[in-house]
This record gives sequence, structure tokens and C-alpha cells, in this order.
Amino acid sequence: MSESRRTKRIRRPSGDHVAVVTRCGALALVAPAAPLISVTAVPWWMVAGAVVFSILVSLAAGIYPASRAARLDPVQALRYE
Repeated sequence: MSESRRTKRIRRPSGDHVAVVTRCGALALVAPAAPLISVTAVPWWMVAGAVVFSILVSLAAGIYPASRAARLDPVQALRYE
């Protein structure tokens, strides 16, 4: 790769750079209000519900594709690739 192509690629912002700049900007906007937000304002049942919901979604996201894959013939599945 030529030097000029490498230099152009370094100067172009990637998605990571955009995300870091966006997060810093959002933090600068939210930081003044942070002392006003109380952690105890979230009820325990809402936290427990969020944990249970996330576990159920992750189980469904893992079990459904696994059950479909278990029904496939291995030879046919590999031949498709």
C-alpha cells in the first residue's frame, strides 16, 4: 500500500471516533444534571423485572436458532455453505 493511501485512511474518522466524540458531547450535556438523579428512585421490582426480561430474551434468542439447527441434516447444512 502506498504512503498516500495509508495517510488518507488514517485521517478519515471511523465509527469509533464518531462514537467517542458523541459520548463526550452527551456526557457534557448530562453531567450538570447528574447530582439531581437519585439511584434509589428506581424501584427494586423494576430492576428485577428488567433482569428477568433480559434473561428470557437471551434464552429465546439462543434456543430458537439452536432448535432449528438441530433439525437440519448436517451433510445438507454443510453442503449449503
